[in-house]
Amino acid sequence: MSDTVFVAVHAAAATLAFGAGLLALPAGRFLGVYRLALLVMVLALVPALLLDWSATDPLARAVFGGLLVLAAVVLVRAELAARIRPDRTGGPTAAYLEHVGFTLVALADGFVVVAAVRAGVPGWLVGLGAVAVVAVGHAAIQVGKRRWVGAGVPLAH
Repeated sequence: MSDTVFVAVHAAAATLAFGAGLLALPAGRFLGVYRLALLVMVLALVPALLLDWSATDPLARAVFGGLLVLAAVVLVRAELAARIRPDRTGGPTAAYLEHVGFTLVALADGFVVVAAVRAGVPGWLVGLGAVAVVAVGHAAIQVGKRRWVGAGVPLAH
């Protein structure tokens, strides 16, 4: 089977996870969809990477290994967020927003890096773009915490 199918499923699930994660930020709505989409994303990533592993050069293997570690961290952060979701804590907590925010920044970084690499952008500029996404994402998480923590955001039902 071609890795193309797994890559397509991975990309579709990542896109769904990003949208559901954004909707889950203030009140936990769509948190289940977000978590399931992240799981599907990771489950599709593994075979997408491993199908051509023997033909993959060592540097790419190292990068892909790092991606697999990041994918595992994303799943852990999503699970930690689910344990303190807003409907259990009376609203979003700083920790909840940090967990979901981390996953959203990781997803956004992935979108930017993949698009840039496919467009033939020089490596140094891809790296700069990735760092910029992290910086903007971190700032956005801080804004979200100031806006929503303790603000009485309406909870999901």
